[in-house]
Amino acid sequence: MEPINSLRPAVWNAGDERDFSSWDQHRDTLRCLYLDEGCSLKTIKHKMEAEHGFPLYRLKDYETVFREHFHFRKNLEQKDWESIAYRIEERRKKGKASVVYLGNKALTNKKVQRGTRQFISTGNNQPKTNLSHPLNPRIRIKTPPPRPADIAGGSATDVQDGSIAPAQVLATLKSTPHSVQPYAAASNHQVADASPQSALHKPLPANAHSETILEYKAIPNNQYGSDAQNYGFQSSAPRITLPGIGSILSKPLDDGQKPSSSRYSEFPTEQSYNHGTGNRKRLITHSTTTRATGVLPLRLSANSSWQTPPTIVNVSMFPEPASALAYVPLDLSSGTVGYLSTTTPSQPLEKLLLVTRSFMQGKFQPGSLASSDIENPALVQKQICEIERWYNDFNPGFDLLGKQKVPEAFRIFQRCFEGTRKIIKPEYPFTMIFVCHQAIRCAYYDRIGRNMSKFLLKHVAELCQVFLGVHHPLSVIADGLARMDIFEFALCIGPFMDHYSDALEPFLEKSEMALGELSGSRGLGISLMEGTGMLGLYEAKPRLDVATRKARERGLSTLHLQIETAAMLQRNKFLNEALAIILELRQSKEGQANPYQFFYSGVILTHIFRSMKNYDGQIRVLYEMVDSLSASSANDDEMQLTFSYKVYMEIRQSSLLLVLGWLMEALRKMGRTDEADRVRIRYDEAVENPI
Repeated sequence: MEPINSLRPAVWNAGDERDFSSWDQHRDTLRCLYLDEGCSLKTIKHKMEAEHGFPLYRLKDYETVFREHFHFRKNLEQKDWESIAYRIEERRKKGKASVVYLGNKALTNKKVQRGTRQFISTGNNQPKTNLSHPLNPRIRIKTPPPRPADIAGGSATDVQDGSIAPAQVLATLKSTPHSVQPYAAASNHQVADASPQSALHKPLPANAHSETILEYKAIPNNQYGSDAQNYGFQSSAPRITLPGIGSILSKPLDDGQKPSSSRYSEFPTEQSYNHGTGNRKRLITHSTTTRATGVLPLRLSANSSWQTPPTIVNVSMFPEPASALAYVPLDLSSGTVGYLSTTTPSQPLEKLLLVTRSFMQGKFQPGSLASSDIENPALVQKQICEIERWYNDFNPGFDLLGKQKVPEAFRIFQRCFEGTRKIIKPEYPFTMIFVCHQAIRCAYYDRIGRNMSKFLLKHVAELCQVFLGVHHPLSVIADGLARMDIFEFALCIGPFMDHYSDALEPFLEKSEMALGELSGSRGLGISLMEGTGMLGLYEAKPRLDVATRKARERGLSTLHLQIETAAMLQRNKFLNEALAIILELRQSKEGQANPYQFFYSGVILTHIFRSMKNYDGQIRVLYEMVDSLSASSANDDEMQLTFSYKVYMEIRQSSLLLVLGWLMEALRKMGRTDEADRVRIRYDEAVENPI
């Protein structure tokens, strides 16, 4: 008997009765490929045969079925042009320019003018009749992206059927239709400061030069003495040059090349780890867990994107198992770091380490305000939640930047930069750790030629100079990091973060919460560096193992570190090992009692299922996450008092919109378009009525 899935072409001969059952079964998928994605018939034929086991029909069979059986039409009808003409003129009255999108493709101005010409009166340029009947769902009318010089002060509005998206909506997910803006900030997520804008954040006019010169009077902080001014990082002149965002956007794109992802026969463990260079072993010290690493709702790491992220250069930056930290001797057993005693680090790094010690000793003097604040759990919670919010506000921008939607991304970053002063002025001890993690995430996107990491660090340095003083240690540290090129930054950022954490840790002994956050930060840094190519897997995995062991020995939670480990394994295709870690964590009482970590583990679980091509499992987990985020606050009073719960509530709204976007994308890829449309309605409701 001939097998059902025969590779013989299913030819329809003249006069034969045609069986459309296989076509009808895949109608939604075919419609999505042909109309929504605008694929050619040849591309559709290849995808259907390779990915869905579709019979080998001829191209002309596809054309016949689409035209006669499904009645698919790529070209617009007269009534569609009538609706477009009416809405364009209504927007013109309000002073709004318009770009018409058919599916995901923008129509040229010439085509729009030709299609709408017969419906516009030539005398007063008004529609001949009221043609406001419903707009075709495939059509979207949007405000065109601003020119690079306008980007700093621009605002985006998306329109469908004449309605304007809410003002707090700032960006779009790759999984969400362009007419929907998936990142809405709830009242506690507003990035822009309510106070009057400082001179640092005035929008650039359209004809502005790429640099804006700002004057300020520097007020040195005498608490730290005058030693910092001799470290050679900055000029004593009280004058700042802030590069305009427009100047960054003017640089050409570099598509970059994805490196090949190597597979290992077995993943490394703490016991098997050895550098092969004598006694030079490594120490401890991020990626998709509590402080999420990437473009996700919670400080998610680079591994949180739908695809395995490439390194920041075309080839592996550091050969396995050597890495950026090869010259730094680390003792796995004792956890000591001999940065200055047995090696001669580069001069910039040595200066940063000296300034760090000066900063910690000055800030946490016995009886100081900072020392007493660390002992207050409520204040520590407030500080960390505020910095977490700043960190997460960048996520939608990174998502857009990864798709090279630069203007939309920088529209979000402009607001994020305005919010940066909120975490600089209070001088929180964890601020510099978060800034370094954010800079590593930016370095991942530097492959498109935007110098995001340098721009962020320079911006932070200038804010430190304004609010804390030119010679303040944090100003010196940020300025020193900003002056490094990408390779020097990759070499120095790991040792610097290790040293900063080691110098801070003794002052946190009286706060278990602060120690737990510091432990998670170490893991986050490792995972971020691995995700961007600054560390190899054979180096990062043992360091995470050591960090996990040390946290257990001190009685600290290891949830964050476990999730980071699973995320790193998932990135490197050790899917079974990653799945085992995540499932064990989600089934444990500790995991279920910490909603922030539990949600973050769900994010990693969806990526694991997707990598395993278990799309039904991925969709099931996404539905569970949506239901959990949409549910009312926990009934358990004890849970509501936990730090994990408070952080979870901070990221709840933006996370819900992000997950709904992923769910829509996953459903459409599976051809479940009706279900995806219902999810989109739910998304729109979430935008209009924040939780």
